[in-house]
Amino acid sequence: MNRQYGFPIALGAAALSFASSGAFATCQDISWDQINSAALYVKNTPGEQVLTGGLRNNMWVTMVDETGKVCHVVNTAGPGQNSGSTWAVSRVISAQKANTSAGLSLNAVGANPLQAWASGALILAAMPVLDPTTGLVGAGAGALQGTLYGVQFSNPVDAGKAYAGNPNTYGTKNDPLKNKRIGGINVFGGGLPLYSGLQKIGAIGVSGDSSCTDHAFAWRVREKLAADLGINNAVQIAAASGVPEVLNITGKLYPGCAPVNPPFSGPANGLQ
Repeated sequence: MNRQYGFPIALGAAALSFASSGAFATCQDISWDQINSAALYVKNTPGEQVLTGGLRNNMWVTMVDETGKVCHVVNTAGPGQNSGSTWAVSRVISAQKANTSAGLSLNAVGANPLQAWASGALILAAMPVLDPTTGLVGAGAGALQGTLYGVQFSNPVDAGKAYAGNPNTYGTKNDPLKNKRIGGINVFGGGLPLYSGLQKIGAIGVSGDSSCTDHAFAWRVREKLAADLGINNAVQIAAASGVPEVLNITGKLYPGCAPVNPPFSGPANGLQ
């Protein structure tokens, strides 16, 4: 997918403004309706379902700006917590994933290398190595998989903000998370930064299914935003910066997502 998408005037002007003034983006870059439309498209389109696999669960999709402030929260099951149709805990997890990717990504300008981290890219650096003979974490710092071991505990979620408000308003335009920074670091797949040109404007986080499917779903939501709004996808980012975006530990576009419900005959790793 090498075609380029034209930026809407508002996004292009915003990108120029950011570059010249260093000002922070706002949640006006992408609307709740646009995030909701992209999420429902990925959830309900058969061709997209083949690419995401998993349990075919409903999804929570949260967008934050580049400061980690929550812009929008969407539930593909519809307004409200819908705990009978969507995993309730995934609302806050989706916000964690968005915060992780927003907080660990940089603009790709000047001499800065692109650091478009997805939340799932942290998993190797965050998990300990188990001793195969004992099943215990290997002794000594050298046995840890990377210097980010324990990173998921470094930025705890502000529970007072994360669980406030009426559950009937969750996933709506007035979700109580909106305009709040709840923090959180999450090493599951499902978080992706958002770029207008090479300017980071925020991130999305997806949760509600397997970690792999969450990651694939986030990828497809961003592809839809690329097609509709000019929000850069990974191909465009790599072409513009000369540095491939790191999306996950496998080196693929996203990890292989085994279809479990219902089975299908498509490729096991989604895109080939």
